[in-house]
Amino acid sequence: MADVQPLKWAYDAGDPEQKRTHPARELIEAVRDNRPVEIESAVINGDVDLQAVDYEEKLVIRNSVFTGRVDLGEARFGRSVDISGCRFQHDLRFASARIDGHLVLAGVKIRPGIGEPVAADFEHLEVTGQLNASSLESDVGLSFAQAAVGAGAEFEGVKIDGDLDFELASIGGHFSCRSLPGRRAEILGRLGLANAGVGGEVRLGGAKIGWESQAKSRPDALSLAGASVGGDVSANTAGGHRTEVLGTISLRGGTFRGDLSLDGAKVGRQVDAAHPFAVAGKLNLADAEIAGNVSCRVSGEHRAEILGTVSMRGARIGGLVALDGIRIGPEARSK
Repeated sequence: MADVQPLKWAYDAGDPEQKRTHPARELIEAVRDNRPVEIESAVINGDVDLQAVDYEEKLVIRNSVFTGRVDLGEARFGRSVDISGCRFQHDLRFASARIDGHLVLAGVKIRPGIGEPVAADFEHLEVTGQLNASSLESDVGLSFAQAAVGAGAEFEGVKIDGDLDFELASIGGHFSCRSLPGRRAEILGRLGLANAGVGGEVRLGGAKIGWESQAKSRPDALSLAGASVGGDVSANTAGGHRTEVLGTISLRGGTFRGDLSLDGAKVGRQVDAAHPFAVAGKLNLADAEIAGNVSCRVSGEHRAEILGTVSMRGARIGGLVALDGIRIGPEARSK
């Protein structure tokens, strides 16, 4: 049997673009032929259609640019997929794909051209290992609805101009969307974990969540309604930032086997010189089951602020409820 020739393109980012550019068909042929692929700082020109491909090698494409659409829907990967640092100028689709290993999206940029409609679809994705999307940047929302991740899902330091949707997803380890030192996590849309299962903790320390332009019409900024979480849910200070949620936090009807901590968090917004309208910051714990403590206390120079209503009707809390120094309102009520 003839030796399998790997596909290896390795460039410096400063090399001329013409030198680094390859037609997408070369990558497509290599993957369909199950050849090892290792690419660094290339420009891949054209659409990459690898729907339903069955690829047994580790796929490594780092710090490269995809000028066309990338469709890996229903593909099967026998090992990890690493596309860290890549830039996508059109659609990125992993819907219903399966990866027997890790999926590395760290530092990925999804940046369409002006006026280009772009989708980033990861619905029904299966990853047996870790999903690492730390420092990812996207000009569009990302949907991981009904995805299954065997280990943890890391979105630390991300900047997403849209929703991050994990509704009905299953995550075996921690879900982390914390700020990093010098890099705040920002989801300028809705973070949805409604009816999701998370085996570990939900870590949101220092994140900014909510969409300025739609804060009134889409008040549910952070949803864990109906979710099952095996560890703590924390939204404390991290990376030098307090957690800010522009709208409602809902844990309604969920089951949480650890603590809920909102120490120093700000939920909602009042009118000030920079913001002409207020956003009610509701905390909805109705019918939730929380095995541990609920803490909304001062953290450093920040007091916890819920600028709207707090609902605990029907909630079952196994530990202490600590509201030391919390601000509820203005013109809000606790019920």
